[in-house]
Amino acid sequence: MLFEINHQSSFSKKDLIIRLIFGWLVIGLPHRICLFFVGIASMIVRFISFLLILSVKVYPSHLFNFQVNYLKWKVRYQASRANLFDTYPEFGLDVKQKGFNLEIPHIHSLNIVDLLLRTLFGFFYVRIPHFIILFIRSVISRIFSFVAILSIIFTGEYPKRLHNFNVGTIRWSLQVDAYLLYLTAMYPPFTGKKNAPERSDAVDISYLE
Repeated sequence: MLFEINHQSSFSKKDLIIRLIFGWLVIGLPHRICLFFVGIASMIVRFISFLLILSVKVYPSHLFNFQVNYLKWKVRYQASRANLFDTYPEFGLDVKQKGFNLEIPHIHSLNIVDLLLRTLFGFFYVRIPHFIILFIRSVISRIFSFVAILSIIFTGEYPKRLHNFNVGTIRWSLQVDAYLLYLTAMYPPFTGKKNAPERSDAVDISYLE
């Protein structure tokens, strides 16, 4: 999996202040409502994908792409609320967002034993250990986001090291979600560092402008 958000050289102070005051209304509310219903659809697709992989050992590309596009939308929203880019997050499952890149190679099938382990016990050996560390890291990211806001207000710049750390937090969480949605065969690493996509006969689903 490859995920990156480009570091902007400068930010609009005016847009930042508007997001801080009205972001919950113009960004948070509409995106959360849409993502709630798309998230329900994602759970249904996950169940259907589980049955298909278990029975015919194939992960249909249209179901795979739906899940990836759902994660794209979810992460676009998270990145916007964290002020990691200055533009309004796009609505929709298959849209472009400037400076935003997500690429997950399409895997056509999974090991049946691994599939069952993820489905039955994934909460215990994936969710719990990652959640504990991600909770602590998310608290640090919130502090860094506040520091970044002050930096943007006074200098117009988002410190690159803070940007990289906060992008890494989202990347780490994204890797966990992708693994539990059967989008990758690799157990999510305990790191937010940038990594290369897994080698496969991948469906190119990246979008970077």
